[in-house]
Amino acid sequence: MTNSRETSMGLEIDWDICLRPKADGGVSGDAYVVKECEHGVLVAALDGAGHGQPARDAALAAARVLEAHAGEPAITLMARCHEALTLTRGAALTLVWFRTRKNRMEWLGVGNVEARLIRARSHAASRMETLVLQRGVLGYRLPLLRPVSLPVAPRDVLVLATDGLRGDFAEDINLWHTPARLAADIMDRHWKANDDALVLVARYLGAET
Repeated sequence: MTNSRETSMGLEIDWDICLRPKADGGVSGDAYVVKECEHGVLVAALDGAGHGQPARDAALAAARVLEAHAGEPAITLMARCHEALTLTRGAALTLVWFRTRKNRMEWLGVGNVEARLIRARSHAASRMETLVLQRGVLGYRLPLLRPVSLPVAPRDVLVLATDGLRGDFAEDINLWHTPARLAADIMDRHWKANDDALVLVARYLGAET
């Protein structure tokens, strides 16, 4: 687990990850990126197709593309990763842009990396937002990309999870816990054990006024 913090142009997020390889003891094919950019912070989780070193190679190849071009639009980043993975097993990718000044985020997912946004305010119209994933595998088939933009408020929590976790991973979480504890708790309660798993938790702290 890595305890980290990113600050970008007055916008802050607290974040942490928990990463666990398949129970057979091999390397994990999951990866992540958290990158500060001029207008916000890019957060992404990747799942290389299959298992073992080929899956890891695919996920890390896409991660390198995201690190190098993090300031570009979500659609452009997806297209770049798709092109970079054509000679690999391919990967699933979900990425989230926290935008400075406007208290908004944009998210986009291809494949099976799930994303939830849990609202801190109990009176919010929808307490939990779920990203609608688009079918495809980067490196093999890129669907028509439709990023979604939505408002985000201070203390809202983003959770990204690869398919090594059960789909109810974001239910009944305590938003007052630290991202490190949230990520560890989610992993302990929802890991399938027969697949690599990654949980990334990011708390939005808001733009400075």
